[in-house]
Amino acid sequence: MAFLRNCLFLLAFSAGVPCLGAFRVAHNLHPSAKQSSPVQACFPKVLIATRHGTAQHNIAESMVDTLLGEQLKSYQSGKSLVQDKVVAAYHKTGQLLDISADSSVAEFGQAVLTLAQKGDERTTSLNEKVLALASKNPTGTVSPLDYVAIAALAVKKLGILPDQDFEDAVLAEKGKTDAKTKIPALDSLVEKIGGRAMRCIFVSPLRRTQETASIMWGKSEVPMIGMDMIGEKRSGFPCDTRLPISSSPPWSSLISKGLQEGLLDEVEARSALSNASQVENDAKLRARASRFLEYAASLEGDIGIVSHKGFLRELEKAQGVFAVEFSNAESRSYSLTCKDGTPHLDNPSLYSLSSETKATPTDDNSGLGAHVAHVALVICLLAHIVFL
Repeated sequence: MAFLRNCLFLLAFSAGVPCLGAFRVAHNLHPSAKQSSPVQACFPKVLIATRHGTAQHNIAESMVDTLLGEQLKSYQSGKSLVQDKVVAAYHKTGQLLDISADSSVAEFGQAVLTLAQKGDERTTSLNEKVLALASKNPTGTVSPLDYVAIAALAVKKLGILPDQDFEDAVLAEKGKTDAKTKIPALDSLVEKIGGRAMRCIFVSPLRRTQETASIMWGKSEVPMIGMDMIGEKRSGFPCDTRLPISSSPPWSSLISKGLQEGLLDEVEARSALSNASQVENDAKLRARASRFLEYAASLEGDIGIVSHKGFLRELEKAQGVFAVEFSNAESRSYSLTCKDGTPHLDNPSLYSLSSETKATPTDDNSGLGAHVAHVALVICLLAHIVFL
């Protein structure tokens, strides 16, 4: 017996793994598991993220860029609902800036820039971006195109985004087309998982994300669950704020499931609309995205999310994998791995796990440690038999 014990210890140490540590690893009792970590359990998985398609207010914002260069104020109302909104936003913003109706777009842009330089409260929400636009040239000069861009930014921030008619904006027709067109790309990502069933799809409860999820995931049998934690950046603008749940019964299945799971918070989701102190900057949004990743890591099985450009951008930035903004209805796949109990997203890729792989909350080296321990034990037993 002494020979067997000595042989086992010798082989285990020669493999670079303390014997006791090897058995701990084999039973998922590695010392590192005893240390405190951000999440109680961390299950490796695939995460598929999708941005919603083009919404009504997005169409209005794009139209500002197109029409301002053609002297937007010359357009008459009645061409389309969204265009009427754009024209109204232009005039409303001009009034806020004390610009006369016959001012040129360059004069409009100069007025915005002047107020931004003074720190005028009427342009507080866009001062930083306006000044960045104005100083983008090495010479510091402002070109006519810069003035157009500044004026367009002001119309969006002061005229379109605050419009109550865009509260919890729905998908535009283009947005529905976006989603339908991108279904094959999403299907390709799902196929890369290797045929494993996904646990669920978490969906931001805003209407545009619900509609996108219904179009892109509707034919699958994966349950969809509403979740405020992955909602739009809380900007205080109506378009970024979901309608009260009480205002829209009968509820969709995903809203009902979100309520059942306790993942919808009416107060938190709508507070920024009436309380400026609840408005999120990018840092706060990034922290919320990180909290979601910890929650996601605690669940067994692969998951999907349908969210918004800002949330997805900050999720990637929090993990150091951001490269470019999500386009409309774009999907990306990530591997969520666990290092010392902390979740990490690998670079967006067509990541796949074999269908035989089972995700369990283990330390990265636990499989290797257990394998070495078992091999050492077998060799020692064989040696003991031979020497007997």
